[in-house]
Parts: sequence; C-alpha cells; structure tokens
Amino acid sequence: MQLIYNFTSLLRIMKKQKIIKSFFFFFWILMMALILTDCANIATPMGGPKDETPPVAISSEPQNHSANFEEREMSVRFNEFVQLKDLYKQILISPPMEYEPEVKIKKRSVVIKLDKKEKLKENTTYTIFLGNAVVDLTESNPYLNFEYVFSTGDYVDSLSIRGNVKNAFTGEPSENVAVMLYADENDTIPLDSLPYKVRPNYVAKTNKEGDFNLFNLRNVPYKIFALNDQNSNYLFDLPYEEVAFIDSMVQPTYSGKRQTGYIDSTAMDSIKALYKYAAINLSMFAAVDSTQYISEAKLQADYKFGVILDFPCDSFRLNPLNFNYDEVWKLDESSKRNDSITFWIKPFVQDTLEVEFLADGKILDTLKFTTKSSAKKPNSGKKKKGGLFGGKKTQEDTVAQKEYIKYSTKIKNNFIELTDKVSFEFSYPIEKFDFSNILWMEDSVAVKPKIYFTDLVQRRLVIDHELKEKTNYELIIPDSSLVDILGLSNDSIIYKFKTRSIEDYGNLYIVITPENQGTPWIIQLLNNNDVVLREVVIQNEEKLEFKTILPGKYKFRAINDVNNNGYWDPGNYTYKRQAEKVVNFDKEIEIRANWDYEENWNLK
Repeated sequence: MQLIYNFTSLLRIMKKQKIIKSFFFFFWILMMALILTDCANIATPMGGPKDETPPVAISSEPQNHSANFEEREMSVRFNEFVQLKDLYKQILISPPMEYEPEVKIKKRSVVIKLDKKEKLKENTTYTIFLGNAVVDLTESNPYLNFEYVFSTGDYVDSLSIRGNVKNAFTGEPSENVAVMLYADENDTIPLDSLPYKVRPNYVAKTNKEGDFNLFNLRNVPYKIFALNDQNSNYLFDLPYEEVAFIDSMVQPTYSGKRQTGYIDSTAMDSIKALYKYAAINLSMFAAVDSTQYISEAKLQADYKFGVILDFPCDSFRLNPLNFNYDEVWKLDESSKRNDSITFWIKPFVQDTLEVEFLADGKILDTLKFTTKSSAKKPNSGKKKKGGLFGGKKTQEDTVAQKEYIKYSTKIKNNFIELTDKVSFEFSYPIEKFDFSNILWMEDSVAVKPKIYFTDLVQRRLVIDHELKEKTNYELIIPDSSLVDILGLSNDSIIYKFKTRSIEDYGNLYIVITPENQGTPWIIQLLNNNDVVLREVVIQNEEKLEFKTILPGKYKFRAINDVNNNGYWDPGNYTYKRQAEKVVNFDKEIEIRANWDYEENWNLK
C-alpha cells in the first residue's frame, strides 16, 4: 500500500511540474508575440521637415546636347517618380516645330516623341523647353527650366546671354519672370510688335535673385523682353502684366563649354565662372494702359463716394443726370496724382444718384449709387435686462446717445514730436467752425497759435505754433466749435501733452551728387517700414540736413523725376518709354539719440 501511495504522490508531483512548465512555456510564447507585434507596428513619425528637394535628372537617351541628331524619340530619366503639371502652358520649342511633340511619363522618365510628319531643319539647334512642368509626386517640387537640346548639324549652338531682372521702383528681384528673345526674322510683323503677337525664339525663367540664363543661342542679335506672364502663353496680351525691355538689340556671347544639360539654369553659383561678359540688367514695371478707365467706383461710407482711375488725369468732373441743384451738392477731394478721387455728397441730396464721370474731358462711365449704405439690421427680438425690452430703464435708454465728429491726431501717448505740428484729420469735411474760444497753454501760459485748414475741403486742421523742447502743453477745443457737412459737431477736445528733449533725437547730414545733374531728383527719407517721412527735390549737388530724427533705422530713395511732375512714373512699352530711374542708398542708416551722422551719396 505504501508503495502505491508513493507512486501516486510521484505522479502528482510530476503532473504539477508539467503544468508549471507548460505555464512558463505559454507565458514565454505570449511575451514574444507581444514584443514582435509591438516591433511590427512601428508608428509613422509625426511632423518632420517638408520635402522641398526637386527631382534630379540622372541620364538621357540619346544624350542631351547631342549633335548629328536623327532620332524621333528621347528619354530623360530622374532619380524619383515624376509627373507633368501644366505642361501645355509651359512647353516651348525653338525654333518652332510645325507639329508639337508628344510628352509623357514612363515610370521615372520623361519621354518626348516627335511627330512622324515633323521634318527637322538641317544644321539647326533645337531646344525643347518644358519650363517647370516636371514635378515630383509628393510635394510637386519642380525641376526648374527643363530643356532638351539637340542639333541636326555637326555642332550645338553654344552662345548665351545672362542677366538680372528687378522691380523698377523697389529694386527687389523679380522671381519667376519669363525672359524672352526674338530674332529679327519675321517679314510681316515689326520687331517691336513681336511680344504682342508671336511666341519667342528662346525663353528662360528668373530665380529668386532675379537672375536668368539663356543658352544654346545662334550667333544673331536678339530683341530681349521680360514678362510677368499671368496666363502662361508667352504673349504680352494682358494690360496689367509687368514688363521689362531695353531699347537696343543684344548679341549673345560664347561663355565656355557648358558642363551638362542638367545644370539648373537658375543655380547661378554653379555656372557664374563660365561667363566672360557683363550681365544685362532689366527693370520691370507694371504696364500702364494708354486708354484711361475707372478701375473702382463705390460708396465708401455714408455720403462718401470714391473713384479710382487706372492712371493719373489732369482734370475730372462729375455731371448729374437724374437730379439738379442750384447750390453746391458735393465737395471734391483728390490725391496728389489725381488718380484717386473722393466726392463728399451733401446730405440734402436725394438718396439715389446717377452721374457721368469725365476725366480730361472724356466721359469714362455712367455711375449709379446711393448716398447711404444699407440700413442697419433690425434687432433680433432678444429681450435685454432693461430699457425698451422691459426691466428697469437706464439713463442711456431715456437719453439718445449723441453722435460726435470723428477724427485722428498726431498726439500719441501724450507726446508730440518737435518736428510735427499739432493737427487733426476729420472723417468728413468741416462746414462751420469757430476758432475764437480755442485755448492753447504752454507751460500754463496762454498763447495764440495760428489755426487753419491745409486742404480745400477743410478736413485737415493745423494748430500751428513752434514747439519747444521739454515743454508741457494743453489744448482745449470747446464743444460745438466745429460742425461737419453731416451736421455733427465736436465734443469737448482736451489734450495734455509734452515734447521731448532735443538730446533725444539725432541729426543726419548727407551730400548728394547726381550723375546727370540738371534734372529733378526726388530724395526721400524712409523708415524701416518704407514709409516716406521727409521729401526734398534737388537738381545739382546739395548737402541736405535732416534734423531731430528719432532713434531708429532709416533708408534713402532717389527718383529721377525727368518729367518734373513730382512723383515716380512707370514705363510704357507702346511708346518705348522706360520707367523713371529709382536709386536706393546702398546701406541702412541707424540713428542714435544725441548723435550727428554724415554721409555722401553719388547718384548713378
């Protein structure tokens, strides 16, 4: 019996150990499964830098820039999958082919196939320009200025032109602008008319610095024309497209052997060493249409109607059509250039007006407008705690809120600058005024300043008195001293303010020597935000003094005002007139308190 009992106990122990081993075995399997599952489900990294790397061409068949070309199909392979974007807006072939080739994507390659009926000219270099139509699949990063070049003769034309395009007024680079060349070989269209009617022989796009390169050119002179091509058709056919041109023909120059067909033609740093000649500089301006028209006409506020013209005019007039008044029914206020005009309508005039607008004696348009903006939306009906909708009435409910004249002033944070005059600009012209009770205190002493309006419609009021440094001032304009054309009067205007010490300012002296003396130069002092602070006109060498300038960074700009009209004029391609020259001083000037600065500027 004891033997049986011992044997039974042994079996129990072995069974228990087997269960434990099985438990550990299955536990080990479970843990390994969890670990492997965790490793397999690697989370996609979040964020990271955006892919901004364009595709790279790594090979071509036949070789790009081949001579004695006889093939009908060519292929350019890239380092990643690519696609075509806006191809038919950008493709350009020079010289033009009778039949446009087929361009398609095959895996990582761009395949160009010539039409079977196309007959290539002998001894001719062809450029198939796809612009920025080849882009990658992920972020549409473009391969810039894609071109495939081949020659049916013994050599590939190797002349080139390089240059830069900048905005004529700001001097900033003009990016992504089409720079186009035209050979004088059209028998029916004058050379100067080609940008309007014919696509160019050669084209390139500018980079971020405004630089461009034109390669594989024939040894003939060209007309050069730059266009901010808004509709991508390589034609100057929209009046607002920016253009740049030079008056003379340009001759391409040999620049040394080009390394490969895959050098990005906008990557100037990699190819500048090839050049042995000066760049062509082009100044781009917004073209001005020779036909005047109204670009905007609308009611800007109650009884305030604005008209904006496409370009300045010498005279303007607004003739009533559906009404007639014996007395003055409006006031006219125009910008310095007469291209932005405000008509202040008197409130007794009827609600709806129909008028004709004339500029320089010509009727531009018939305008119809209301004198007031649409009525305010009715109350939604929600009850308020008091007033008209129940509850306890407040004084604001029982006494109507009076509306006063609105204005702005140069007094800021209880300070006025020594170089400023105390002035007010009102929202509407002032019709009635009484200056007799206006009080001006200088360190608690009453003085009598000059008070006058600086404009014809009487919106800008000046309290003219020479300001002293470190002095306390007080200005009081009593209630109802001013009444505008709407019948609104002023609430009491009270200002307490002071001036700074002269030591809080700096002084700037600059000697300017124009290269072409005898013509007007508008000299502008600008702050760091390009706001014109002061303006002086000179014709010859002159030393200018800009005193009491607040500490900060400043710039100078000079405009060669050749027509002496007081402002910058853009060019006009139709009349072959370049934009007026603008020169920016080559450095920023930092003014410090209680310092004098002297500069010299040779205007070229």
